[in-house]
Amino acid sequence: MPEMDGYEATKAIKNLYSLGLITDTPIIALTANAMKGDREKCLEAGMDDYITKPVKQDMLQATIAKWLTPILDDKSEIQGHEAATIDYDIFNIYKDVMGSEHVASIEMYLNVMGKLVGEISRAYSENNIEDMATLSHALKFTSGALGIAELSNIARNMEEEVRAQISSGGKTTNIPQHIVKRLEQGFEEASILLQNNLNKVSGPEKETVMEKHFDVSALNMEDMQETKRILNTRYPEMVEGFLEDVIGYISGIEEGISEGIMDKIINNAHPLKSSSAVLGLAGVSQISGAMEEAARMAQSIGEISALFEPLKEAMVFAEAKLREQLEDAA
Repeated sequence: MPEMDGYEATKAIKNLYSLGLITDTPIIALTANAMKGDREKCLEAGMDDYITKPVKQDMLQATIAKWLTPILDDKSEIQGHEAATIDYDIFNIYKDVMGSEHVASIEMYLNVMGKLVGEISRAYSENNIEDMATLSHALKFTSGALGIAELSNIARNMEEEVRAQISSGGKTTNIPQHIVKRLEQGFEEASILLQNNLNKVSGPEKETVMEKHFDVSALNMEDMQETKRILNTRYPEMVEGFLEDVIGYISGIEEGISEGIMDKIINNAHPLKSSSAVLGLAGVSQISGAMEEAARMAQSIGEISALFEPLKEAMVFAEAKLREQLEDAA
């Protein structure tokens, strides 16, 4: 071009977008060069995709179609995107296999996969296709096991795309942003459906917390190792964040007991129960879960208070085990 080449033009267009002067417009490189590294050079300059001459009509149409972002409005879902559904044949098989543990396992899915979807978005923004492949694989597998087919399919397609890019030597992703948005939206919809199913679960009459017995040193090593595997290098950050949060949760529960405020107990016991389950801290999760349940059933403060010391004991043991995991990971 007389004024600037394609790389300079791309940077100028992206700068206009960053300033809010234009909408985000996909830029597809069309070049006569097919040398190794040309594609990476185009993507690193800010272009979204790359095709070479001679242009084949089917390739041109497919490339353009990939970057045609569905239109959004403030209230609608992505056009052409069906709301998430659950295949209840698969979901019911999962419930049968998990038995009495299915509620806790679904809560773990919502907690862990919620963080994982956030990590996929981070990896996308950082052009970290290795992380995108690993994380989308985990989301594909676990969502499929629960019968959340659409979310599993989006994750599968994402994994296949980035693995193909890795195999071809690529270091940046050319997945359109609206695909990542679909993934995020699909998880939000699936979460609502799963939570509604949890709310419908009714079991036998509950024991009071005084009738239950808890093992303060109980661990679920399978869950602990799975979370450690999924988060990989981000595991230490999650553990340290959890240990910081625990201080507030324990303090909040203690205040709720001393003040006789059930809501304060619930609001602190619930996140402690869920986050500790994700990390495989079964003793902490079971005791805090029992405290939450007792508060929701408006059982006596004395019964809830009786679990406070066991909870602290369980947390001391849990912290020691987490520290061991961090040393092993170092």
